[in-house]
Amino acid sequence: MDKEKIKKDLEDILYSDEEYKDFKINYIIHYKDNDNYEAVVSNNNDIVSVFLYNKKIEPIIEPLYSIDNDVFETLERLDTEIIYARLDFNYSVWNYINEYYPDDINNKYGMNKYLKYCKENNITKELIEKEVKTEVPDVMKYYKNREVKILGTWETDYADIAVNALLMENNKKIANIITTFDLSNYFLKRELYDDFDYYKSLPKISKCSKLLQVIYDNVCESESSMCHITNEDWEEYYSDNFTNKDIEKLKEEVKEYKLDNVITFDDAEYKIIGWSDLETRFNDDRNFVKEKERER
Repeated sequence: MDKEKIKKDLEDILYSDEEYKDFKINYIIHYKDNDNYEAVVSNNNDIVSVFLYNKKIEPIIEPLYSIDNDVFETLERLDTEIIYARLDFNYSVWNYINEYYPDDINNKYGMNKYLKYCKENNITKELIEKEVKTEVPDVMKYYKNREVKILGTWETDYADIAVNALLMENNKKIANIITTFDLSNYFLKRELYDDFDYYKSLPKISKCSKLLQVIYDNVCESESSMCHITNEDWEEYYSDNFTNKDIEKLKEEVKEYKLDNVITFDDAEYKIIGWSDLETRFNDDRNFVKEKERER
């Protein structure tokens, strides 16, 4: 990606119209899903968007514009990134973050993506201050080296959407989780990022008994997201590898991890049932453990 060429191409579109001769680019967003670029530009009175793919200039209703709702929310979409921001615009953003974070910024994942851009492009307090000739609060202290990667999504039988996500911190994989959201939720990464610490704290399945791991895997892999084990199933498929001691251990784990509503025993004809929500209760870290072992 030639950022300077993209910036120049957007400026050429903008300055081809005499009306916009005194406008400056505030920032440029890259929409990676369709490889489009949008420059948000302004003068002292007005603000407009310039789109590279169709060479159009569209007005933005200024009273409705805000850094949180327009910059950060745009960055919360699945495939967007900021590739350029003018230094004096960064000054405005840093002051905005300093004033409104954390309680009055809704799009914290988008804010963190913006701060990641600053970190990767050496946008510092000192650099901004040199440009604007005044003091700026240092908001880089709010940056968290965290990333959310969505591995897959699917609609469940319960009118919601299940999401399998990989969570990374300090460039290391720390959690592989499954969770569910309302079908109308379009900001999955925001939700995952906002609850990052909760997902990070989920118990690790690698620390659990082999029987619990098998039941968990059956729930995750089943089309119905259920695991049903009858007495006949136990004798035919499980008894060679597990004993009643393993069931007693499993019952202890149900108490320890508060799984009594997602793993039940002796329910009708079933010896053990694993219910659908079991897949949301653990961090499946087993591949991470194997990767660490290979590194050693």
